[in-house]
Amino acid sequence: MKIAVAVNSPSVNSEISDVFGRSDYFVLWDTQSISKEIIYNPFSKTFDEAGIQSAQLLIEIGADAVLIRKIGLNAQRIFDSAGTKIFLCPCEKPETVFKLFIDNKLEIYKSAEDNYKLNNQTEIE
Repeated sequence: MKIAVAVNSPSVNSEISDVFGRSDYFVLWDTQSISKEIIYNPFSKTFDEAGIQSAQLLIEIGADAVLIRKIGLNAQRIFDSAGTKIFLCPCEKPETVFKLFIDNKLEIYKSAEDNYKLNNQTEIE
């Protein structure tokens, strides 16, 4: 299984990025071989659709799961349609979040539509 996490700099010890599509790098961790690879995100500085293009990049390189802090609705839909699982990332360092993932202690991110409905509910008085 390949797990991706957005990070701020090209190091496996970098802090996890607060944004997904605009992060400059991803750490790709292969749970089978226990290898880690730094992937440059060529879409981080694009004018539009950085999240969508970043999601497509990770799907193309075989990410089975993505560990994030925040993600846009369109990028989330891309992952949902590809069957890529998205998990909330509660900590600062990739090593810590990878351990939480292996220990099955991360919360799965709801579907794009569920999150949209949740964030756009209006109270009826």
